[in-house]
Amino acid sequence: MPPSLNWGLEKSSQTMAISMPKKASSTKISPSLSVGFVLMPSFTLLPFSAFVDALRLAADEGDQSQQINCHWTVMGPNLEPISSSSGVQVKPWETYRDPTEFDYIVVVGGLLQKTLQGSQHVIDYLQQTNRAHVPIIGLCTGSFAMIRAGLMHQRRCCVSWFHYKDLSDHYSDVIPVAEQLFVDDGDRITCAGGAVATARWHCPPRCRGLGLCAGLLGYGDGYHPAMRSDRSASIWRQGDRSRDDEGRD
Repeated sequence: MPPSLNWGLEKSSQTMAISMPKKASSTKISPSLSVGFVLMPSFTLLPFSAFVDALRLAADEGDQSQQINCHWTVMGPNLEPISSSSGVQVKPWETYRDPTEFDYIVVVGGLLQKTLQGSQHVIDYLQQTNRAHVPIIGLCTGSFAMIRAGLMHQRRCCVSWFHYKDLSDHYSDVIPVAEQLFVDDGDRITCAGGAVATARWHCPPRCRGLGLCAGLLGYGDGYHPAMRSDRSASIWRQGDRSRDDEGRD
């Protein structure tokens, strides 16, 4: 088993905890793509895990899963585990780092009420990231955290049909977009989450079925070297009624 995933059972909460410490290496790695993850309480596992695994597959050849072409980390205000909406916990690898060390900061939301309240440290970090002119990606209701941070004024924001009314009712200065799987609005990228993690985007050949991450990070003016262009098969077709449940927490 690779040392990057340590599974254990939290006796107190009876939930499964995931601890993902960084791999030690004697060789300094200079990845072409660096991503920092920030998790809201009760975040959804599917978009987070699909995004991370697409990075992992693009980061290395073979079956080594080393952070060579891509680097990623999970940050928080401390190293206390963060519970997802399913009860599975993820332990941050480190406390918040200078956002200028990353190409993107990804905030992962989940249960809406948990995203709309508390966790001011996440909002503060997103604002710091904005001041540093580092692009921000919102997965699932992570876009609502971006809105709380004041980063989406008069911006187009991708939201699932399930949360469309929540967004339009609470934030009249944000332009909701539900007919797209993600919205690239320059230094703000938002995604409905959920099953979109397996949608059709440009992605590395080894990431077929995990195209969301590659599509988001490779979209626009050229591709990072880590994100080799290829077209994956579409699982969720545009306009398919099954897309109505995308982004449900």
